[in-house]
Amino acid sequence: MLFGLGLWVDLLTGGPLGAWAVVALIAHALTMLTARFSVAMASTPRGAAAITGLFFLVAAFILSISSGKGFNVLSILVPIVSAVLTYAWVAPWFDLSEEET
Repeated sequence: MLFGLGLWVDLLTGGPLGAWAVVALIAHALTMLTARFSVAMASTPRGAAAITGLFFLVAAFILSISSGKGFNVLSILVPIVSAVLTYAWVAPWFDLSEEET
């Protein structure tokens, strides 16, 4: 799902196909790692969403450096805000905890 959303952002923004898909997957992977290693920070949906936004920003920064283009904060605000806002809705689908809800 994240890969598909990243491809959609690429098509909307005219970026290289697959770039935002990789950024979204990296952001999700880093969020999952953070959730595993730091339960206190990512124990609430808002905390996990904030971590997702932070790592999405870091991944976008890394992508901008590797592409040789400048880091334009305004162009990545929409993907970051949409990732943070949709995280609470999408996160339960990928819940890896063993407790039953």
